[in-house]
Amino acid sequence: MHQAHFHGFTINWQSGELRKQGTVTQLEPRLVAVLKVLFDAQGELVSYEQLQQQVWQGVIVAPNALQRVIAQLRKSLGDTAKQQAIIKTHPKRGYSLVLISEGLEVKGRENEKLDVEALEKQNITTAHQINLRFLNQPIALLGIVSLIIVIFTFIHLFYKPTTKAGAAQANLISLDTQTEQFAQVIPLPKTEFIFIDKQAGNQLVLHNTQNNQREVLLDKVHVYGQMVLAEDKQQLRFGQTIDQNGVKCAELVGLDIKTKALTRVLPCQNDFNHTPLFKNDETLLFIKTDKQWQSELISLNIQTQQQTSLLAGQIDNAFISPDKTRLAINFNNQLQVFDLKENKLEAISLPKSFNQALSSSNLVMTFSDNGNLWVALDKSLVEYSPQGKVISNTNLASSMQVSELMFNDKQLFALLGRDNHQVRLSSVTQLNNVVDIAPSKFTDMQGKFRPDSNAISVLSSRSGSTQIWLQQGEQLLQLTQAAAVTDHIWLDKSRVAYLIENHVWLLSLADENPKPIKLELNVPVKQLLQATSKTLYVQSEIELNTSLIAIDLKTNSLSTLFEGPFHWAQVLDDNTLILNDSSQLKKVIGGQVSETTALPALTLQGRYYMKGNEVYLQDKQQNVWLYNPSLEQAEIIGGFDENNLFMSDFSKQSLKMLGDNFVKTNNELVMIEFK
Repeated sequence: MHQAHFHGFTINWQSGELRKQGTVTQLEPRLVAVLKVLFDAQGELVSYEQLQQQVWQGVIVAPNALQRVIAQLRKSLGDTAKQQAIIKTHPKRGYSLVLISEGLEVKGRENEKLDVEALEKQNITTAHQINLRFLNQPIALLGIVSLIIVIFTFIHLFYKPTTKAGAAQANLISLDTQTEQFAQVIPLPKTEFIFIDKQAGNQLVLHNTQNNQREVLLDKVHVYGQMVLAEDKQQLRFGQTIDQNGVKCAELVGLDIKTKALTRVLPCQNDFNHTPLFKNDETLLFIKTDKQWQSELISLNIQTQQQTSLLAGQIDNAFISPDKTRLAINFNNQLQVFDLKENKLEAISLPKSFNQALSSSNLVMTFSDNGNLWVALDKSLVEYSPQGKVISNTNLASSMQVSELMFNDKQLFALLGRDNHQVRLSSVTQLNNVVDIAPSKFTDMQGKFRPDSNAISVLSSRSGSTQIWLQQGEQLLQLTQAAAVTDHIWLDKSRVAYLIENHVWLLSLADENPKPIKLELNVPVKQLLQATSKTLYVQSEIELNTSLIAIDLKTNSLSTLFEGPFHWAQVLDDNTLILNDSSQLKKVIGGQVSETTALPALTLQGRYYMKGNEVYLQDKQQNVWLYNPSLEQAEIIGGFDENNLFMSDFSKQSLKMLGDNFVKTNNELVMIEFK
């Protein structure tokens, strides 16, 4: 049978659709597999070993993989570990499905069927009556059609909503801040602003633009996430990065602007707590991000310190409306809007055009004083109503991008700048030997050595959207012309794989007229990790589940090699892989984590690269290491400095690394005056 019924649910084992009273939830294949094993057991205990064997079938998984699947399954079923109304935990043994009377199941299904049939019958009858009435009255139908035409003509002539094609213009009034590098601007009354002065060593300053008076509030501040001003305009709250027992994390702190007293709101525990949003005097919302860049939106009771998770996934930032009833969140690479009721989030259904326009993880936005949402798109400012409709579209006519938006007393301010990164080639043995690759005013990142060649490929925004460019001598050629590319890797000298919106594409430069080919895969791909001419190794992430997957480039077949948290991984052989988990390098042999005894307790930085059987990596002390996991040997072979920080590829032959580096550009704080 393709379907089964339990607890009022209907599950389709083939499609993974879970239905209850008209609500449909799409379950991931792993959740369906676990549920099928529990259902087939008909209430009997299923051991951990049985579930591992039947569901994962020999695939190496993290020790807590089963527990994570059970937690997700319970969430989809409306169950919890505390209630265990549907899935029961047998400590240290396994799980079972809680069965209810078959009579109750049948009765529930019959009632649901009767409700559906009654609704369908009502819809058919109503539609039939409408059709008969209008078919028998053609004059009335013609009259209504004419009326509709008149109404739309009136709207077109007398009410023309502003669209992007005809965006209004704005005046940008520059506010002198006497500094060129700053961020995290907080406007205050009386033309005062708080911001972080990067030129002065990350000083938190209070600046008055009328008399140019400056006051240092905090020296060498390390803010993580967004700074937020409290309702009383006297308290500034933010996440502050600290070193805790040799490991970085971020605690929530509060700063009194008048007294400069710094107080701890919430300590960190190996996580990054940031972006505090006060709902009321008792409740604080904040984002907690772990070392795998996964986040949760947490509701904190300030008095009891009790935490409640409201949303989990990839949360980049969050904004709360002035009346504290609505949240706009960059969630899983798109903007989603939620109603905030008591201690729960309810997703708001918005127009398709809203979702399409705002499907990006790099959105700059803010709420206005009246609750409308303002978003910076390209070189325009778009104002949306709470229902997701465009109210206005204003062209900024500036060569710089908007990096921050903020409202104060019905006045809109913007911080303008140019997000400029540069790809650099540097020697790890001669630190002053640094060469820029195709220097420009655009964002160039992810430099890669083209195999068996002196050419270097980069991801660059110089054509408007991020594309792959190839530098050969003094020539710079654009290889792709599509939507924004987020990652790329060379399979061999002629073929390159790249990512667009979590889909893998292949491009062969050996063809006379190269045409990209999209790989038809049934999983989203987050990162390209490793490649041979026959196999591509990628990181896939579905909700909170991260997997290492091998793609056979001939058949497009997929093999899951590892499941569990990791940021970066490389496959050594059929039984061994290495991965980075929480900035620590680990070796997994036959599913078991093995110690890397050759390496000291390092905190690693950025991505790391394997050439042959050797791994090249960076640590936070700015050393470059050569590590051989097969022989379990390691040595420092060089170093790096602030001129080339974040490794994006490594050359074994020349001992040179490519790196992503931020290029300092001037910021400008402006007040926006609408024409």
